[in-house]
Amino acid sequence: MGFLYILLVCSQYKRFIELIRQNGVEHAFRGRYTAALSTPITFYDTTAHRYMHSVCDDLEMRYVGFHSINMHDIMKPEGRLRLEQFAQELADAVETRAEAPRTYAPVPDAPIPTRLHRTRLFRPCRTRALSSLPTGASPPAAGGS
Repeated sequence: MGFLYILLVCSQYKRFIELIRQNGVEHAFRGRYTAALSTPITFYDTTAHRYMHSVCDDLEMRYVGFHSINMHDIMKPEGRLRLEQFAQELADAVETRAEAPRTYAPVPDAPIPTRLHRTRLFRPCRTRALSSLPTGASPPAAGGS
């Protein structure tokens, strides 16, 4: 189970996901039950949940749902009760080996780039004005003629 922030997945999760693939340990997650828990202030957590769901589908995990609890609601009895109910539903899914059908199509295998290759898009840029200056000369002041 993972914890998500408003609208996004933190960089540590993203790095962990990259390391799973880089080290070829996807098999350790295959068939495991999982869920997501977020603590947004009340909006945009669905983007992060969908992302995590798709990652879990890619890893062939059994994603059984998510719970989004306002970070202030956990201080209230009804917020804690909903969290307990979610935890119980997750435990029940594991105990009964509930079906968890895949929702998202798999991402095709592709090499993970380790660095940007020097291309026309990323080569150093020199303007003609700067490259044609005599040695030791300064570029013209901004706005001057």
